[in-house]
Amino acid sequence: MESTPNSNEEILNLSNICAQAADILLSFSIPLYLLDNNRPWLCGTGFIVRTPSGHFLVSAAHVLDDAKEKKIFFYSASNKPRPVRGPLLRSSDRMSRHSDPFDIAVVKLIDGDMPPFAGVNKHAIDISWLYAKQRPRTGKMYVIIGFPQSKSRVSSSTVEVKSYPYRSSSIEESEYYKFGLNPDTHLALPLNLKAGFDPEGKHRNFPKPQGISGAPIFELYREDEKESLSIFPVVAIGIEYRSRDKILIGTDIHIVLDMIEKLSE
Repeated sequence: MESTPNSNEEILNLSNICAQAADILLSFSIPLYLLDNNRPWLCGTGFIVRTPSGHFLVSAAHVLDDAKEKKIFFYSASNKPRPVRGPLLRSSDRMSRHSDPFDIAVVKLIDGDMPPFAGVNKHAIDISWLYAKQRPRTGKMYVIIGFPQSKSRVSSSTVEVKSYPYRSSSIEESEYYKFGLNPDTHLALPLNLKAGFDPEGKHRNFPKPQGISGAPIFELYREDEKESLSIFPVVAIGIEYRSRDKILIGTDIHIVLDMIEKLSE
């Protein structure tokens, strides 16, 4: 595991960065729903990428596997569902999902409102914020912000969700291959469920991660520079939590960039 800060000042600096960044980065993570017995059910997290050719919703493929058969949507305003419609590209079809190492899906959005969605404080990420193949994985701090299913509350008239940021360095690159991963295509974070942060940056136990699949993983801090970045680039997408290994796995953002390029042709 990556070395931790060696002074109280550095630890405080990291905590302050996380707290200050959380409010900004939360506006890019979008909870996704499908209808289950005519009630919204939180099925995952996604984010929207803005390009000159349009807007693209990005999530894990297993989250959007039902996009064509079921009504997957997000809220563009309070009590205003925005259906996910448009050309869909996945890293593999549903039948091959168990052998798909990437688990990524991208939809070119059509027929509806486009961000920004001021009423729910959701914004698109410009494609220039997507940084591919950022090696080495170590020596950096990352944060993922998603919407755990266990914190979703649905009634007949309201939907309430709570975001949870998780901040961590990468596992050592030499350990990637032990888990069948390649640091060129994946990012692996040790997930300690007792080391999460709420949106205000306060320490909270992290809930079970079901629901955060598809969430963007931002690079937050580079230890060799000892300072925050001018922006927080998206470097990966969370796709899987391996409870036995206690690692959260993300797919490198270059897979998304390739899909966006294909959908833009």
